[in-house]
Amino acid sequence: MEWIEGSNWVPAIWLTIAIVLFIAEVLGAAGFLVGAAVAALALAALTYFVSDLGIAAQIFVYAVVAVIATLVYFKFFRATEPSNRDSLPKRAQMMIGRRFTLGEKLAAGTEIRVQLGDSMWVVTSTRDIELGAEVEVVDCDTMRLQVATVD
Repeated sequence: MEWIEGSNWVPAIWLTIAIVLFIAEVLGAAGFLVGAAVAALALAALTYFVSDLGIAAQIFVYAVVAVIATLVYFKFFRATEPSNRDSLPKRAQMMIGRRFTLGEKLAAGTEIRVQLGDSMWVVTSTRDIELGAEVEVVDCDTMRLQVATVD
């Protein structure tokens, strides 16, 4: 490796590495190669101006700059807009107030599975409900619906 140290090819090698990493990033690395490519580009500039930098020092500087550039990229340049998932209506909450007829008996504190529309739901109740009773969804917890009989 002595033929590389102190030669005019070192900046070109780092520049080539940077270009290859940027191309790989464009092909779909989802931002993970941006820091490495920026570090290689920084090393190309550094070795152009400081030609007596050894291989070990170059690799060390490259590793440190790559980590820092990656952290900076993910902290400041990635899309940091808040997700609108919390503002979207939750499917279980949309079921509150819906009425349907039970196809099986539901004992207090137990669960049964019921198909409503195109989804299977876990249904619970605090009271015993007989087969064929009309019930209404009164509360929900994720994908579990709490029902009560309709009076």
